[in-house]
Amino acid sequence: MFSIQVKNFQSLELAEIDVSGLTVVTGENSAGKTALVRAVYGAFTNPRGHQYVRYGKPHSSVRITFGDGRCVEWEKGAKVNRYTLDGKLLDNVGQGAP
Repeated sequence: MFSIQVKNFQSLELAEIDVSGLTVVTGENSAGKTALVRAVYGAFTNPRGHQYVRYGKPHSSVRITFGDGRCVEWEKGAKVNRYTLDGKLLDNVGQGAP
């Protein structure tokens, strides 16, 4: 089991989901399902740019907490590009995931 928290990513102001076994995300068109998938993908790939940050917000963040307590948080914006891995800050990581 693990949990995902997404803030200020595309249409998502705040989304939290617990994933356990088979987890299905459903909803109407434009509800944010694809944004959720892109956010998780972004946390593992650190794509270029910051066009996916929610309008008017300085940066987006994705926090994934695994069942064993380990945690990765990715924050990205015009002036922010950092990861926090189990409490250790990696700031200005450049392109690609550390």
